[in-house]
Amino acid sequence: MRPNRFLGYNHNTLAVHLLEREAYPVAESELRRAIWLNPYEPAFTANLAWCLHKQGRGDEARECLKQAIEQDPDSVVVRHIADLMGVTVGPGVARGGNETRT
Repeated sequence: MRPNRFLGYNHNTLAVHLLEREAYPVAESELRRAIWLNPYEPAFTANLAWCLHKQGRGDEARECLKQAIEQDPDSVVVRHIADLMGVTVGPGVARGGNETRT
């Protein structure tokens, strides 16, 4: 099966539901499947970043978020998750983690 812009949304919806119930490993699996089916949707990658963040896997989470920001820096979902993770999204730039904001 080839990647397709119309696939993966059902896996993302299920993953968000699982994230709300703190079933992080299962949510991660669903999000990875959604991304495999549709790598064009930055919200899937941003949700995976949040899932990894909640599991204490900060480096992986920031890398996923960086990919999502590169895909669509103006996405409301991506910016919301960046805010939750304490990452500043500027014009094409993501900073966060241990940096101090001015």
